[in-house]
Amino acid sequence: MQIQKTVENDLTIFTVSGTVSAEEIVTAAAEDMAAPQTLNSIWDFSQASSVRLTTAAIEKIATNLTAHAAHIGGGKVALVGSGGIQVGLGKVFKAFAALAGLPYEYRVFRKRERAEAWLREGCG
Repeated sequence: MQIQKTVENDLTIFTVSGTVSAEEIVTAAAEDMAAPQTLNSIWDFSQASSVRLTTAAIEKIATNLTAHAAHIGGGKVALVGSGGIQVGLGKVFKAFAALAGLPYEYRVFRKRERAEAWLREGCG
């Protein structure tokens, strides 16, 4: 597994490749929330070969991130997945994030270009 973080044009991009676990996602997201560099971000899972997440693990991610997000005022997060499973998991996370009270607006996309366009809406 690899989660590569880059910052481009006031946007933080997390590119996930290989096999990823819930713990790895929480670690990367929590580290970013401790000192966020941008308001909006993309989590791109389209290069991940396997996303080993159960519904319970997805709920735990949202719950664990709530404590790290207490000082954050909001923003947008685009979740990108190329396959039906990735998109479905993203939608499950979006629901749990709302229930947990995470201060972000989440949307799920199949194409990174559409995610980037959504994040640019209302800018400038």
